[in-house]
Amino acid sequence: GAYAAQQLAALRSELHADFEAALAGKAAELEARFEARLSAMRGELEAEYARRLAEREAALSEARARCGELQDDLDQLLLCLGQETRKAGDLADAMRDAGLDPDAITVPIEEEYALMDLVGDDGGGGSDAGGEPGSESGGAPGDDGDNGDGLL
Repeated sequence: GAYAAQQLAALRSELHADFEAALAGKAAELEARFEARLSAMRGELEAEYARRLAEREAALSEARARCGELQDDLDQLLLCLGQETRKAGDLADAMRDAGLDPDAITVPIEEEYALMDLVGDDGGGGSDAGGEPGSESGGAPGDDGDNGDGLL
């Protein structure tokens, strides 16, 4: 009986060692597969992130370029507005020097554009005067465009 018990204990010990070795091997194999899959997924995610980042950077660059173009257009329009305002002022001064009233010309124009602003404020869209330039905003709040010189 004692010999059989010793052999049974030895067999158990050997089976336990074999099981532990097989288990450790299987765990190492699964860990290696997990690491490989994790590495592949990390690579895919990094590639997707890089692609999306490049798309966003391209869109941002395009928006910045468009903004620069719009700023250039605005600068040109402001320059033209300044020139035209100066011309109108000089002409009004010349009319006054000649004894004429420039308000007879400027008041109807101011009234026309004031009407366009009212149409634009009611949601009717900016200008309805056959493509004439108009402004929906009408300038600064409370600013009717009249600075006292009889010009817009």
